[in-house]
Amino acid sequence: MILKRFLIFFFILMAHLSFSGIDSLEYHVQGYAAMGTEGYPPHWIVSNRYGMFSDTTNNLMLVPGFSMPMSFGKRFGIEIGFDAAFTLNVKRNLIYQGYLNLRYGKLKIIAGRQEYTIGQYSEKLSVGSFIVSNNALSYPRVGIGFYEYVDVPFTKGYVQVMGAFNHGWLEDDRFEHSLISDSYVQEKYAYIRSNKLPVNLHLGIAHLGIYGGSKSDGTEIPYDFWSAFFARGSNVAGQKGEAANAYGEHMGIFDWGLNFRIKGLKFQLYQQKPINDSGGYHKWFKYNKDNYIGVIVETKLPFIRKALYEYVSTTNQVGEGTPDPVVDGKILFPFRDDDRLWLEQYYTDLGYEVSGFDVIDWYEFLEDEVNYGHRFGGRVDYYNNNNYRNIYQGRIMGMSIFHTKPQMLKYTGSNISGEYVVNNRVKAHHFGFEGAINPRLSYWAKFTYTQNYGSWQEYEGRYKWDGIVLDPDFDWYYKGTKTQWYSLFEIDYRFVKVKGLSLQAAVSYDFGQIIDNFGGLLGLRYSGLVNLKKSRKK
Repeated sequence: MILKRFLIFFFILMAHLSFSGIDSLEYHVQGYAAMGTEGYPPHWIVSNRYGMFSDTTNNLMLVPGFSMPMSFGKRFGIEIGFDAAFTLNVKRNLIYQGYLNLRYGKLKIIAGRQEYTIGQYSEKLSVGSFIVSNNALSYPRVGIGFYEYVDVPFTKGYVQVMGAFNHGWLEDDRFEHSLISDSYVQEKYAYIRSNKLPVNLHLGIAHLGIYGGSKSDGTEIPYDFWSAFFARGSNVAGQKGEAANAYGEHMGIFDWGLNFRIKGLKFQLYQQKPINDSGGYHKWFKYNKDNYIGVIVETKLPFIRKALYEYVSTTNQVGEGTPDPVVDGKILFPFRDDDRLWLEQYYTDLGYEVSGFDVIDWYEFLEDEVNYGHRFGGRVDYYNNNNYRNIYQGRIMGMSIFHTKPQMLKYTGSNISGEYVVNNRVKAHHFGFEGAINPRLSYWAKFTYTQNYGSWQEYEGRYKWDGIVLDPDFDWYYKGTKTQWYSLFEIDYRFVKVKGLSLQAAVSYDFGQIIDNFGGLLGLRYSGLVNLKKSRKK
């Protein structure tokens, strides 16, 4: 309902503005065919393209749209855009983009569905963002903030900041992968950087929260904005885990990096630490060994204008220990009086001397007894919250190199045991390049090598120590890791005789221990500009 109301308002306002102040309108139409030898396109043909293509079938698609940026004076502006995607499968026809943004200087209010990422340094070349990448279709959101860097007053441009807050809706039917559907999203980030120095530093933090919604029986989850905002526990949801840990699902990144130039080369270095709970940043990331490290080099050479390398490691996930103590099949929290009484009675009956244990004593005792000597708080299991998944319209909202159950069913023909995201422990080396062969022919390429460790199903889940610990012959798909390559080479050619017409073509090959798939993409795009100001004068 909210999205429908927005679209009605959007079209009314657009019609009014088109006769009152728009100087020009950019329109475009694109046609695509994307295919693969396995009956669906390879990874980089469909991934990190905002969910435009289906990853289960070959694709034929037509995408018409337009955009109307407007300025009123020196500071006010409006951005309007709309794109629809039509396929042979009517169920996949969708509003790819539909938005209206208001701008005052660099302060912006956004509304609608539009291409958008958080913490991703290159939409075209990067492997993606941990929290909001360009892998899935953008969900409807409203927000306010400085979405690009702005000078801090009185610093003469030497210090700049950027930050925003968004509220979104995951309005699709989510019961295929989550226990709760129709949930809300909070997005917020804050960055600061130096500027105009020989070496410039940037620091930032970003947070994504998924919360609220309704259960399969129609029960509404009570709305608790501030608990979601601060990622703290809440009793309103009526679920023990959300009261003790956090209300909803939360994912964040701590992001820092350097920018500098050396003899005409521009360097950008960055490191991100994924944060899924408090253990991710406790004691300055002492227990968080996961990393996302990258470097981008920009040159003045036409053939290689930009080169990118990224390293991803998500195998640690704050440690090998289970998230919380599990005794006799029960998840227990020793800081709760009732749970301590239950533990004391249980272990006294077994002959242990545990009388008078305080909270710290219990955690130390249980680490030895049920957690094989490991600290609790590990196995954060990215995107596999018990109630919510970081999935939208069937695609991961963050890292596309993770695997879901439907993906692995498609690749292997069988169901892989585990939670919905069956592979989120990955090491990857990723390379990207872009440049121009001549003034009308540009290209970009991506090559990704991954080692895939699956999820915590090797122990039969996040909270267990079974599986390979008790049985060296434990049968599990990712045992011993699975290696996989993804590759892409894509060109864009602008025709000489037909202004605004361009050809896109790509070849892609996935190969390794998981899937071999060869395919490509072929597309035509035509764009034009209409001067509405001249039309009104006539």
